[in-house]
Amino acid sequence: MRGIFRVLAALVLAAVVAVGALFFLPGERIARIAADQLAAQTGRSVTIEGPLSLRFWPVVGATTGPVTVGNTSWAGEAPMLRADTMTVGLSAPDLLRGRIWVTELTAHRPELNLARRADGRANWDFNPKPAAAPAAGGGGASSGSGAVTLERLVLTGARLAFADEGRRPVEYSNVDLTLDWPDPNGMADISLAFSPVAERIRAGLRIADFGAFLDGEVSRVTGEIAALGGTVSIVGHASTAGEAKGHVTVKATDTARLLAALGGPAVTIPRGLGKSADVVTEATYTADGRLSLRELSLTLDDNHLRGAADIGFGEPLSVTAQLAGATLDLSGLDAAPGALAAPAQTSPGWSTTPIDASALGRINGNIALTLTGLRSGDVTLGAVQAVLAIDRS
Repeated sequence: MRGIFRVLAALVLAAVVAVGALFFLPGERIARIAADQLAAQTGRSVTIEGPLSLRFWPVVGATTGPVTVGNTSWAGEAPMLRADTMTVGLSAPDLLRGRIWVTELTAHRPELNLARRADGRANWDFNPKPAAAPAAGGGGASSGSGAVTLERLVLTGARLAFADEGRRPVEYSNVDLTLDWPDPNGMADISLAFSPVAERIRAGLRIADFGAFLDGEVSRVTGEIAALGGTVSIVGHASTAGEAKGHVTVKATDTARLLAALGGPAVTIPRGLGKSADVVTEATYTADGRLSLRELSLTLDDNHLRGAADIGFGEPLSVTAQLAGATLDLSGLDAAPGALAAPAQTSPGWSTTPIDASALGRINGNIALTLTGLRSGDVTLGAVQAVLAIDRS
């Protein structure tokens, strides 16, 4: 996100140059001047195409045709930013006072290709030419000459791609994003809609000190993700380094559908193992892809478990957990789709039908389970202590 704002701040400064020429130059000439200014700010090739429409009061701004910002040489041939149209609006009264207050920055069908190398270099870290004007933060302070305040950002139909060397690339299409940041020294509200698979997911996030957050500081966040099948909410703290810590609540009315909506594998979950589920935990996520769950409470249909877990999102996935509970009712396994029906006649020996356990090849795990009892169909056991160990090596 920090990379996005550096690009947008440069776009705003280019728009300011265009505003200064509004009364003197034709639209095509203004577009060329703005493109040259943006190229000077970023050190990248820039094209801004027409038609260019202008407005003057109380918001001074312009709507462009296609906009393209080139990429760094090592990040591939695709441009870093491309949009069908862009609209920039500046508060005219503030502009007359020497203050750049961006009331609107809207991009339609933008494509943003972000990349970072193992040595930390990123394609959103620009190397401006010596003649470039001083850069301003994407938001930042609201006072002083050249300061830029971004009040509202809207992306519609966006494609966002992020390639972090050594990790699996992430890409989302048809993303709608709205940022409302009325106070540059205060909180920001972000609403997001995207489709990792087919179903639409909507997310809302409030960041207490958004300016500090963009500068890499830890800030308080609250948010919720909603999809068909359930919701995930968090209250805690996070930073742009990819670290987060807080109280997480998951309410899944249809766990399989929620997992599928979030991009997980298609699974069938029998009753008793979380066909519907409530999860409450204190979670910590680190930048190296490790998730720690403490004070973990699981309600899986009518079963209740408590404990802790550590998950490493590498290849393979690693899971370590200690869970405990009362009597675990697995009677739903007998009625699960695909469960074996009673044979019409006695079959000699064990079944020779292969069991597909290929999913276990993606996991290294050690899961300890302590129960006061276990019930499945006509079988009831007393106290149970079990350990499931999975080692794909």
